[in-house]
Amino acid sequence: MPKDAFLVAVSDEWGVTLETSTEAFETPAAALEANDGFEHADRVFLCLPTEGRLVDVTEELAEAWLAANRDLSLEELELVDAVNGVHGKVMRWLVSTRAYEAELEAAEEEEAERERYGSYEEQHRLTAAQLGVGRYR
Repeated sequence: MPKDAFLVAVSDEWGVTLETSTEAFETPAAALEANDGFEHADRVFLCLPTEGRLVDVTEELAEAWLAANRDLSLEELELVDAVNGVHGKVMRWLVSTRAYEAELEAAEEEEAERERYGSYEEQHRLTAAQLGVGRYR
């Protein structure tokens, strides 16, 4: 990341909630993880002053966060909202992204399939007859 870049967390309600340099971090996601000030942000921007650009990195951050938290269940994903957050963290910037919506939809579809067809193990359970065991040969 550029040396002079910094992240700006913006809340629709309160304006700028945090500005932090990215110098000590390899990626915006690492800076996000290290700073609690992003919790109430609705959007996160990467400011590149030497280029005169402000880049919305909210989707990129959401994808990185979701990749790092792939093990969350549907119930846990549903708890990530603008009020409760997950593990006590409010993450308004996350719930407004397409990446979060896609992950939530995929988890809902997976849950519906599991209810309809059973788990992978249940679907592939072999009976004694299928295995040719004992008196069922």
